[in-house]
Amino acid sequence: MKKLLAAVLCLVLVTGCGWQDDSASLRNYTRRDLGEVSALVYAGREYIPFCVVSKADRGVLLGYVDGDRDDQVHAYRDLPPEQWIVSSLTMDAGAILMKERSVTDIPEGLTAEYPQI
Repeated sequence: MKKLLAAVLCLVLVTGCGWQDDSASLRNYTRRDLGEVSALVYAGREYIPFCVVSKADRGVLLGYVDGDRDDQVHAYRDLPPEQWIVSSLTMDAGAILMKERSVTDIPEGLTAEYPQI
């Protein structure tokens, strides 16, 4: 009886302490093939590859690509995610900085390494 009571108490504590699946609040980006490169699309915005960056430059996790938890999208440093995002795979060492297609104001120190289509 004590074991059953302890199990019920643990269950109440785990479910009642605000634990929740945060993946519901994350965005679902979709990949769009552009020929030489792929774009990521979310909420009417299309992000195209800009340059390679370090995974250390990633900010908060914004979401996943096509629901794949290994294909992650993060904010880039302190830049607005409506303009700049970082795409990375959990198994790769690097990451790709992507800019929203209409962005023309490029932060100092960044240079395009991909064709700007």
